[in-house]
Amino acid sequence: MLNKEPLTNGQFDYKIYPVICECGLVYLNPRWDKNTYSEFYTENYDELYRLDDKEDYGVEGITMHMKEVYGRCCNLIDTSDMKNIIDIGSGSGYGFDFLRKKTSCKIFCN
Repeated sequence: MLNKEPLTNGQFDYKIYPVICECGLVYLNPRWDKNTYSEFYTENYDELYRLDDKEDYGVEGITMHMKEVYGRCCNLIDTSDMKNIIDIGSGSGYGFDFLRKKTSCKIFCN
């Protein structure tokens, strides 16, 4: 939910269904099937998400995006006890530089 409304149309018009738990875990439900993931990562991922290589986006754009995601989470959960941030599939990892400066959490990304 984003601003108390279901979020189903994600970036680049992909259908997504994020869930943000009270503990801070964010995940997609239902998940894509194996064929959908395989097709996306083979044909679309680099063009859409390797943003650090794009002149019109770059590392600054990645940082702005992470700031927006962090803000969404902070509006929905109590972050005062947050100790760890984990992201599987974090791309280049540049967004975590923002989180390292913003929090005292341990950052785990893959």
